[in-house]
Amino acid sequence: MNTLKSTLILLASLWLISCNSAQKAFNNGNYEEAVRLSIQKLRDKPNDSKARALLVDSYQKAVEANLSTIEAYERIEDPLRWEPIVRAYNRLNLLHQRLDRCPVCDDLLPSRNLYIDEWNEARLNAAEVRYQMGMSELSGTTRESAKHAMEHFMQAEQFEQDYKDVRQQMEVALNRATLHVVIRNMPVQQRSYEGIQTEFEQKLIEVVSNRTANRYVRFYSEEEVRRQRPDFIDHHIDMTFESFRVGNTLLESNTTELTSKDSVKIGDGRIGGETVPVYGKVTAKYTAYAKTIMGDGQLLFVISDAETGRIILQQRFVGEYQWRHEWASFNGDERALSPKQKELAALRDMPPPPDTHIFEEFTLPIFQNVSDRIRRFYAQY
Repeated sequence: MNTLKSTLILLASLWLISCNSAQKAFNNGNYEEAVRLSIQKLRDKPNDSKARALLVDSYQKAVEANLSTIEAYERIEDPLRWEPIVRAYNRLNLLHQRLDRCPVCDDLLPSRNLYIDEWNEARLNAAEVRYQMGMSELSGTTRESAKHAMEHFMQAEQFEQDYKDVRQQMEVALNRATLHVVIRNMPVQQRSYEGIQTEFEQKLIEVVSNRTANRYVRFYSEEEVRRQRPDFIDHHIDMTFESFRVGNTLLESNTTELTSKDSVKIGDGRIGGETVPVYGKVTAKYTAYAKTIMGDGQLLFVISDAETGRIILQQRFVGEYQWRHEWASFNGDERALSPKQKELAALRDMPPPPDTHIFEEFTLPIFQNVSDRIRRFYAQY
């Protein structure tokens, strides 16, 4: 019983809050919200007199407000006036749909209008205005005018899908608005590194194309330019390894005499006819080896105007990589060695990785810095 009582109290409280919210929306002039909340209340309490009266008043006020908006915009000369008119008809038709889902509304509001024809006419007018504005901007000669054209065509498409040839014009506008950038092939330093350099270029195009926060910038490889033949080429990006070193080997060794920290058993002796263990410290000659292979390089990065050759941006990026292997050997008693020294003594010399691996590794930080620089630079376009 207590649970049922609590549930009833909660439902009554929610209903009261809903009533107050609908009245508050009405008092604030938000008549459409008042209609929504009144319908919500009437689904639970269809005979509630306050909710019924508030629904009628809210609906009538909402219709009057939207029709007044439409009439006001129809009198002005602004070519974009059709857009707020479309939105007003949207609101009126949404009100009608809400009432259709309200069982008691037919009795309360038997006479109500659906503005489908008016809405369609306003949408077509709005689409035509945006289309013509887009065509006007498209007749310009700058990327900015093409961007504006693209925006107008997108708006026209929202009002009426496939309006005239708007999708075709959007492709034209996008092509003209886009900055076309070619990442040109890097000069091959050595044939053995050619595959790595090619992968560097291809991955760079993929990364900057996916992450550059600008829809109006397009990156190409030279192969894509030959295959796709874009109408415009605006920028060239050239990258050259001005210097690099791969396979510079440094071999180090260090020999030390080790003595165990604690005494250990080193044999047996006899005392009074009995065999007893003999303890003492042990030694070993320990040699530690280290082999280091260095790789480093400097990349010259240049962005230039494709038509004039003027340098727009020039910057150098440095990368380095170090491969290192350690091992050891000893003569003497192993017990003189620490656990770490025993671990190294169990290892042996090993061949270094190929030079192509060193080259690839030191180019990784260069790649990251170059791709970040490209994204930042072209965010402004």
